Amino acid sequence: DLKALAMQLRNASYNPRTQKEVVVLRMMRPAMLIALIHPCGAVMLPGAKEPADKLRVLARKVARMVQKCGHPDAKFEGFRINNFRGVAKLGFPVRLEELAKKWGRHCMYDPEVSSTLHFYLAEPRATLTVS
Repeated sequence: DLKALAMQLRNASYNPRTQKEVVVLRMMRPAMLIALIHPCGAVMLPGAKEPADKLRVLARKVARMVQKCGHPDAKFEGFRINNFRGVAKLGFPVRLEELAKKWGRHCMYDPEVSSTLHFYLAEPRATLTVS
């Protein structure tokens, strides 16, 4: 029950009227972090700027908090990093139209819809957004 969980956790909020029914848990220590607890039991840590080993420890801490709130069967398993974001300043302008012409099989670029080019890599499997 998400409502009961939000009432027992400190710095947690639950609003069932929002589009996503989740408990938003704001952690202050050891790092500023937001954890989203879903009804199915999944926990997401969006926008975290911590290394992978520290994220693992923080996710274990969230699981322990849920256990202490009356859910002793809650387990920490299946930890994985789904998304990773990196930003690079190239120092020169990127000509998106020429890049899309040259690498057309690997790109998606429509200047009428958006000013970004999506470049798809096969190995390592990744999507680069160039703007």
